[in-house]
Amino acid sequence: MDKGLINGMLLARESARSSRCQRRRIGAVVHTYKTYYIGYNSPAIVCKECTRLKGVCPAVHAEVSAITMCLRQSHRDIIAELFVWSEIPCLQCLSFIHQTGLIYNIYCLTPESYQVEYPHLCYEDIERRRVFAADLGILVHELDREYLLDQGGIYVVPGNTNAQHSTVHTPGQ
Repeated sequence: MDKGLINGMLLARESARSSRCQRRRIGAVVHTYKTYYIGYNSPAIVCKECTRLKGVCPAVHAEVSAITMCLRQSHRDIIAELFVWSEIPCLQCLSFIHQTGLIYNIYCLTPESYQVEYPHLCYEDIERRRVFAADLGILVHELDREYLLDQGGIYVVPGNTNAQHSTVHTPGQ
């Protein structure tokens, strides 16, 4: 498997650890050329902590956070890859990804792999998400969690002086 792909997925895993969501931690990374833009799900700015309003989560999704970082700090005429430490993104995020026009490949975990971390989640609409992504022209590559962890990819962390070939942008920068 491509080392860049493993690195992207493991960086997404690391960014998930920054999430303050109490229900599930998701990390996402947009990779363009030599730059990584990191996002993770977190409460909206108006919320000081993780809360659910009438059953609806007001959190900013990790995919949206990473893509927004990318769009703020780069040109719109780039093509990028999205790495998500979760199962295939939700329908709303897939729509957002399609609207940006900059991502055509998404790498995520298989639903079975992701259930290792969150066994209580329901995955009834996974097939619907796969069909929707295909209809939008987005290629979804589902990867096995254990295989990625066994590969022990080298990921770039903010402040790493050995990361001369890559730039990492995290929320708040």
